[in-house]
Amino acid sequence: MNAKHDAPITMTGGAVVAEALERAGIRLAFGLVSVHNMPILEAVHRRGRIRFVPTRNEAGAAAMADAFARAGGGLAAVISSTGPGAANAVGSLMEALNAGSPILHVTGQVPAALIGRGGGSVHDTKDQARFLEAVSKAVFRPASVHAIAGTIAQAVQLALTPPCGPVSIEVPIDVQKANCARPATLDLPQPQPPTPLAPSGDVLDRLAARLAGCRRAMLWTGAGATHARGATKRLAALGFGMATSMHGRGTLPEDHPLTLGAFNVQSDIVAFYRTCDAMLVAGSRLRGHETSDFTVQLPQPLYQIDVDAAADGRTGYAVEMLVQGDAALALDGLADRLQGRYRPDPAFAGDLAAAKRKAVATFRGVIGHYAEFCDRLRAAAPRDTLWVRDITISNSSWGNKLYPVYDPRDNIYAVGAAIGLGLPMAIGAALGAQRAVICLSGDGGFSLNIAEALTAVEQRVKAVFVVMNDGGYGIIRNIQHARCDGYQFYTEVPGPDLGLFARAVGMPHWRLDRLAALGDVIGEALSAQGPALVEVDVAAIGPFPKSFPPVAAARPR
Repeated sequence: MNAKHDAPITMTGGAVVAEALERAGIRLAFGLVSVHNMPILEAVHRRGRIRFVPTRNEAGAAAMADAFARAGGGLAAVISSTGPGAANAVGSLMEALNAGSPILHVTGQVPAALIGRGGGSVHDTKDQARFLEAVSKAVFRPASVHAIAGTIAQAVQLALTPPCGPVSIEVPIDVQKANCARPATLDLPQPQPPTPLAPSGDVLDRLAARLAGCRRAMLWTGAGATHARGATKRLAALGFGMATSMHGRGTLPEDHPLTLGAFNVQSDIVAFYRTCDAMLVAGSRLRGHETSDFTVQLPQPLYQIDVDAAADGRTGYAVEMLVQGDAALALDGLADRLQGRYRPDPAFAGDLAAAKRKAVATFRGVIGHYAEFCDRLRAAAPRDTLWVRDITISNSSWGNKLYPVYDPRDNIYAVGAAIGLGLPMAIGAALGAQRAVICLSGDGGFSLNIAEALTAVEQRVKAVFVVMNDGGYGIIRNIQHARCDGYQFYTEVPGPDLGLFARAVGMPHWRLDRLAALGDVIGEALSAQGPALVEVDVAAIGPFPKSFPPVAAARPR
């Protein structure tokens, strides 16, 4: 017997992390190499089974992983360093938590014996786990190299359990460096997405009995129901009207005649709601942006489907019945029970379509020639192009409503309303979906994570960055115009010459100063072999109307 061949396989803790991530189905990871994650990334590189995308900062890395998951790429990992590296990821982890995106954040830590002692170790921080807890579903820290694989399996399971979200794992540097025999836990069955929570049949029976007596019922779907596309089509076929949150757009394609899309707070829509006799909300928090801070009078009675029992009473709206369970299972169950029983008002579909036409026409009048801008952009983009947006005045107006979305995986934007995430999200979405992306941002938001343009070029992502350049923060200008009697302050924050910047990073650049040329420019940019930058000269096209956003003119007191 050859003792050399019988010797047990030994691994570092970093190698255990790498193999555990592989076995959990991670095929892409984003991050930066550092002294406190080097053993992990060395193993990732040597093993060669996970594609690692080196980003320019941790905020970009986490935003990329978030959008990768939203676009259908599956679970992705963020690998950051300790202290400032982990802190840099916090804003993007908060966005992933708001959006319900399952991602795994693996970060380093100082040696286990020094955690929390304030001894001044490199990258030491007072309480790293505590600030990560605020933006993660949970934070784990394996106590030893033998605990790594089981900890990662537990974290993956939690990230994938609805309501999904980011989970953080701290791996102390001495645990990463430690050697051990290959843990048997690596060969245990790997975590799978949990079985969807089935709703109570009795509760569905009661809800169906109530809805069967309605003739003008509405279904409002949010991000928690985007996987229920088949069920929503069935209910629309029965005669239900549809509306969505901004995050739930595309659950029913927005060219379907029975959907309002995200037109849900306009006066014409609110008037239409008064003619409805019920609303069922599925997988939505009825966020403030969708309901004018919970003041829109939604149809009554109001019913709710949510996988989270805490959804009952979470907003200012009282619901008459909560069905706890997976939205797809619950909506399919309702469709089964309502087949042949639900008889819509013959005038309902026409009334819904008329209300939407009026709301759209009014909205187009408010935003002026940017309605035509939206039309031309949508016409130039193939139907399956991913629509990624940063927080900018164009997105907060027509990008979130007027630009049609046909599939929820194509609808990616900063749900938590943080500026600067559009550029890295576009990279993650393009890598996750392997389809072309159009990313809308303002010059302020684009500048915030501008270094990630280098990542886009390096990874050769198929993304067109449409930057609405008005030399500052346009939406804040308009708010100040309304609320501060026109007094302006701190909004003039010009960025670099984008043409020179694009040339410096190796990205083709177009400067658009004529609305009529938009379609041709977008077509050329989409034909580029990698990322492209289209800079829109807002001053030349025409400034955005000061009437948006619609805020009170009185100075706040």
